[in-house]
Amino acid sequence: MKGAFAIYGLAAVVSLYTGINFFIIGVAITLFYTVLNIKGTKEAAKFDVYLVSSIVLIMIPFVLFGYNKINWGNFTPFVTDGGGFNSIFATAAFVFIAFGGIMNAANVSEEMANPKRDIPRAIILAIVFVSILYTIILLIAIGVVPGREFINSINPIANAGKYVLRMPGFIIITIAACLAFSSCANSGIMSSSRYPLAMSRDKLIPEFIGKLNKVTHTPVYAILLTAALIIIALSLPLKSLVEGASTVILTSYLLTDVSVIVLRKSKIQNYRPTFKVPLFPWVNILSLFLFSCLICHMGWDAIRISTGLVVISLLVYFLFSRKNKQKYALFHIVEKLRNKVLTSEVIAKLFFK
Repeated sequence: MKGAFAIYGLAAVVSLYTGINFFIIGVAITLFYTVLNIKGTKEAAKFDVYLVSSIVLIMIPFVLFGYNKINWGNFTPFVTDGGGFNSIFATAAFVFIAFGGIMNAANVSEEMANPKRDIPRAIILAIVFVSILYTIILLIAIGVVPGREFINSINPIANAGKYVLRMPGFIIITIAACLAFSSCANSGIMSSSRYPLAMSRDKLIPEFIGKLNKVTHTPVYAILLTAALIIIALSLPLKSLVEGASTVILTSYLLTDVSVIVLRKSKIQNYRPTFKVPLFPWVNILSLFLFSCLICHMGWDAIRISTGLVVISLLVYFLFSRKNKQKYALFHIVEKLRNKVLTSEVIAKLFFK
């Protein structure tokens, strides 16, 4: 859904200036990045590096020339009486999709030369860099564009470029937006296709979906399945798509926190993570609380989507993986608790006959 959101944005910009049907453009973009990812992970990753590097280079003059033009009065009042802090929290949940790509590095760990070193480093650096970059760009955009115009604009960052660098700035920032959407679409297909790949290996879905191509060594069926789901998602209204994508990401992060707690507490012998969450389990518990709050602040639609995802996952589990006789991490925790109860009962019998 995050990949679909990126393709939606790119298709909308192209459609706005060409007049070509939005959905046709979206399907064409999806097919292009599908072919690129089928061709090879290395090629797709290199293409993404070029895109991101170009975006950063384009944004440098916008930041340098725009900062001195900020009207700090545009930030007053920072919190309105009607919305208050809750409106900030709800908006944070709504736009959480913008940070969803940060975790993509973990999804392609199998194709990395040194995942133990590269994944933690990539994620931490990405969070810091993206947070700083987003903050600076939004400060300039809100600071240079009048409030009413900013609210009604369909392309507010490009409008900010016009205020900073006149018409060349508008054109340059529009190009940067297209490159950003392209990068997000490409990495979205690349990372999302690794979920069905892993699920097929765990026998949660049919195994043929995870089959690798002998020439390109890419999961062709998983990539095609991802592309099909993206095309379906393109038919959704934009608000539903953004809410759905943000909810999917928030729910996956929430469940990841639960998984980390279960895995660490189970003390399975073959679970030896090279990177461990500091201050465990308090950081995970705080994350669970915050992600749950963000989902709730998005409203009942988000809660229904999140609950629906869990129900669908359970159905997939009962349809495909019940026959897969494995001891899960949660089973080890239950087993330990049961042993503790039995041990305490034995001790009680010895001392209190």
